[in-house]
This record gives sequence, structure tokens and C-alpha cells, in this order.
Amino acid sequence: MHFVEAAAKRIFGLTTDYRTAGFMLTDGAMLDFSGAHWLDKDFYSEKEISEWRKKNNIRQVDHDDISEVVWKFKENISDCRRYFMELGAIRLNPEAPGINVLAGGKEPTREQYRALKDFIIDLQSDRNFYFDTFYVDIEEKYPDKIAYRMPFSADKVINDLKEYYRTGIKPQLSTGMTECA
Repeated sequence: MHFVEAAAKRIFGLTTDYRTAGFMLTDGAMLDFSGAHWLDKDFYSEKEISEWRKKNNIRQVDHDDISEVVWKFKENISDCRRYFMELGAIRLNPEAPGINVLAGGKEPTREQYRALKDFIIDLQSDRNFYFDTFYVDIEEKYPDKIAYRMPFSADKVINDLKEYYRTGIKPQLSTGMTECA
């Protein structure tokens, strides 16, 4: 694990709740972007912070706030979110729902593929959350959205990502948006 990822774990904390997750790290852990890291640890007990996390079930923190960690190590970086993704993190967008990976970046690890499958299955099984499309953005200069319409298999997304990283060819190569059945 890269030292920047380790620092992000310490600053933001981790979550198992996909609704508050901001990034998936190379070990498959999800950073807690609920905003709990903003609570004053001198004022609130760990128990109170834990209770706050349980009650807050949406992502409050913008992905660009990863700069809180990155700038501690790399002051001259203008796009901290992209730098963090270059280290291997996957950007999670549970509200869209979808994910972002970098074109030509690091292929997700075995742990990330496993956790990504769980992330998708959790989204699909949440009866309080309706969606008909799951997006995968493969970011180059501009994101290239791949849309998976319901019903779809989490394995389809995983296999498409593996194929992309093996061949460099995006599913149904496109500019703009591609639908995958």
C-alpha cells in the first residue's frame, strides 16, 4: 500500500457502507466520505463519531477533498483526485451510481475487483435506492461513460474492466456514451 493511501485511511477513516464511500483503495477498503473526519476528535468521543457515521448514510465529502491528504506529501499537484487515482484508487460515485478509473492507469487489484463486485451487488440489492443504469467512466482527457442498464451482472462490469486493461479496448469503443446489455 502506498503511503498516501495509508494517510488517507488515517484522515478519512474507512467505511463498509457504499453510500458514504468516496474511493476504493488498492486493498479493496473504501474511504469514508461521510464527513466524520471533520468532527473535532477533542470534543467528540469515538463512540459519538461512530454513531454519527451510522446515522449519516450519504457521501458528504467531494472527491477533490482528497487534496487534504495529497497536499501533505505533494504540494505542487493541481489535480489531487487524478494523482490519487494514478496510485490505484478507484473513484466511487454511489449516488450516480458508478465508478471512475483512469485510462491507461493501473489495473484494479484482485482485492479491488472483489470489493467492486460487492459494491455493485450492494447497490443492486438496496431497496431504498433505485437506479436503472450503472456508469463506468474511463477517464482520459474527457471521461468516456459506459452505461450498464438494469438488469446487469456485476461480473459483466468486472469482466469488461479486465478486458479493457488486457487489450486497451473499451467495451463497444465509443466517444460519449456506450450502452452495455
